Amino acid sequence: MPRLLLTLPVLAILFLAVSTALLANSFGPINGVTGAPGELNCSLSGCHSAHPANTGIGSVTVNAPGSYVPGDTLEIQVEVEHSGQIRWGFESTVLDGANLPSGSILITDTLRTQSSLDTVVTGREYAKHTSIGTDSGTVNSSPGWSFSWIAPSAGGGLVTVYVAGNAANGNGVNDTLDAGTADWIYTTSTTIDEAFVSVAQSDVPIPASEGFALQARPNPFNPVTRITYHLNAPGEVNVSIHDLSGRLVQNLTSAYQTSGDHEVIWNGSGRQGTIAASGSYLVSIKAAGESESRTIRLVR
Repeated sequence: MPRLLLTLPVLAILFLAVSTALLANSFGPINGVTGAPGELNCSLSGCHSAHPANTGIGSVTVNAPGSYVPGDTLEIQVEVEHSGQIRWGFESTVLDGANLPSGSILITDTLRTQSSLDTVVTGREYAKHTSIGTDSGTVNSSPGWSFSWIAPSAGGGLVTVYVAGNAANGNGVNDTLDAGTADWIYTTSTTIDEAFVSVAQSDVPIPASEGFALQARPNPFNPVTRITYHLNAPGEVNVSIHDLSGRLVQNLTSAYQTSGDHEVIWNGSGRQGTIAASGSYLVSIKAAGESESRTIRLVR
């Protein structure tokens, strides 16, 4: 019977090939495993198939604003948790109501996240972890990942963010047989609706007799905008900036003011001196038990 002689160079090549096959997904999952319509997830694609998706004690969560204005840049955050697991991964894509790619993905943390594009079949774009972004050795939950989604300039209606997360045991092997120690896959999704901006919220001047005559000039703006308003009577006034999900970004003024015309400037900063990202915000005024808001757009 012939004997197979394996020289050291051959053994090295075989070891490299096997190691590459086993560890490839540590450097980022293959495209098309988010669980979105028409896609598999890693428990079905053969990557981590010991457990069906969403059958473990953990979870994947995705946080995103509830609405967008065409052209907005929105931050999306992903986290995975599973008690006892020590390595983590994710993949995400954004689709419109027809399950077609919507907008574009912007990677803001290139050390821990990356993007890829399926140019052959679907044209879908994906955000996913890098090798460093697997956070090997971090127990019970991932530090999380964040990336930005740029909404289409012409709008796209309701969009859905699909996410798959991997809670791994960190042994560097795709444990397809050992269900006791293998990796776990979780999937989820969230929707972002296109915000309706009425004419009253646009840059059309409003007579001083109507409401507070709240205006911002210029709009869109960079780096500052002048916010003007009219008070029919003196009293306590609050003028503030919120994002489209309702979170307070900056309080511009909170004081007793006389009747008449007033002005305040917003330079695009947050409450702790942070720099607000490009996108749409709401400037709101409250006085005498009444309130009014306008949409303003920061373009950096």
